[in-house]
Amino acid sequence: MLALREHGSSILVGTQAWANGNDEMLELLAQNGIVGLTQYREGVLVSPRNYVGELRSPLGSVQIEPKIGRAPFAALLRLARRNNARTLAQLSPDGGICKDGAERDIVDEYLTLLAGAITDGLPIQYETRLDAVATPRGRIDFGKTFRQFTSRGIHHRVACMVFERNERPDILMILRLAAEVLMGEYHLDRSQLVKLDLCMRQVSEVPLESTAEALEAIPGVLRDYESSSSLLALMGSARRVLSGEDGALVQAVEGIAGHGRFYDSDLLWEKALYGALVSASGWSGLTGALHPWRGSRKPLFEDGGPDLDPDILFFEGGDVRIVIDAKNKVEDGPIASDVYQIVSYAMRTGASLAILAYMTTSSGWQQDFGDDRVRVICLGLPLATLERSCIEMAAELVRSNQGAHA
Repeated sequence: MLALREHGSSILVGTQAWANGNDEMLELLAQNGIVGLTQYREGVLVSPRNYVGELRSPLGSVQIEPKIGRAPFAALLRLARRNNARTLAQLSPDGGICKDGAERDIVDEYLTLLAGAITDGLPIQYETRLDAVATPRGRIDFGKTFRQFTSRGIHHRVACMVFERNERPDILMILRLAAEVLMGEYHLDRSQLVKLDLCMRQVSEVPLESTAEALEAIPGVLRDYESSSSLLALMGSARRVLSGEDGALVQAVEGIAGHGRFYDSDLLWEKALYGALVSASGWSGLTGALHPWRGSRKPLFEDGGPDLDPDILFFEGGDVRIVIDAKNKVEDGPIASDVYQIVSYAMRTGASLAILAYMTTSSGWQQDFGDDRVRVICLGLPLATLERSCIEMAAELVRSNQGAHA
């Protein structure tokens, strides 16, 4: 296994190791922008970028660990998933996120399909087992009975072929793992939790594999039951749950050299912050948007320059009031170049408040500065309590905004 760290040190893969199968895996990752490759006489330098995940192949694997650690990354992923399927400007005038958002749709879809499949009966398979019993059951295998028992003077036992009717363990594994993902990474209300618990009481226990292995098992189930529309729908819904409906969060890497799934950590941080912000109530008519100008070729200056692409904007009517940049960095204070960037964004957009959001290994920090034109708030949100910190930050910004309006 080749182990890397997101945005971490590059690793030199020697010419011999490169020729032993690593070449195909790493070239596949490079083609998808996951890593950078630089050729040297001694081998190839592999440089990890802003992706976290794993590529598997028969020859080995490439794993990229999150720079912030697994527990903070899991919290980051939960926050990002809550927002992923929401539209970019879904705030109502009173600041509340629509209750019937896409996340709820994903959860309710899965629960409805799961309950229906359990009611109809999950797919079963018949397995045969040879038993030595005193009382015949199933089908007697006379040949084995004679060879194993009768010929040796044992007349009180017979060999029987027993047919067992079991639910398919791969389907059970997929359903149980999807349930675990729902409980761990989605916002389930009480009625959804009750419904999920009732369903899972009727699904047999099986050893659980990884989410990646469950996703790999789904195509086989689809092939075996291609005529069952209800099971196809359930497996499709399970796949969306297991992947977090991550179309925009997960990058699937598929090729002859292997298959894998990778998360863009920059995007996760942006969506996590945005999700926390728009979920906070009381924005007094402000409407939030994530990358609203990306692709519009709006220049930084009136007469040109690089494209203007702030991460998050809050509008009041058609005017920008707040500009926010999510910095996927672990820092103990603001970086000067980041401050210059956010101030230039604020000056160009007319925003009166500019916010830089970092992560930090400390208990958190905040620095404020600015003048009558632009107020800058720089925040370091602690990794140890990342999920709670994002939510508290959003609530504090709402209170500040309400005070400014008052």
